[in-house]
Amino acid sequence: MLHKVYLGVIALLVLTTLSGCATWKHPYKGESDFYRDKLSCEKQAAQIYPTIIVNQLNPGYQSPSTTNCRRLNDDRNSPVVCNTTPGMYLPPSYSQSDVNGARREDAVNSCLKAGGWRLEY
Repeated sequence: MLHKVYLGVIALLVLTTLSGCATWKHPYKGESDFYRDKLSCEKQAAQIYPTIIVNQLNPGYQSPSTTNCRRLNDDRNSPVVCNTTPGMYLPPSYSQSDVNGARREDAVNSCLKAGGWRLEY
């Protein structure tokens, strides 16, 4: 029974997180105040954690082919049939990421919390 309760709680947390229905609330400030405070926090966070774009090469590769052989019958003198599946080629790709993106987002959230804002689900 306790196991089912844990699964229910975990499922609820996952659904809440994935649904994106969390909102920032403040005891006495409204929506326009939130956007002003958020902009201020974003400016502070950008000074501490500036955008640093990193280009990354993801090298391509060729997976090996595979060959499977079997006898047509259970008889030892039966002919052997082999089937070869070719390997796959994955070409190189390039990607970009902001090294400080997660840190900057954490700084914005910490700043909002320090200003009395609370994230509610």
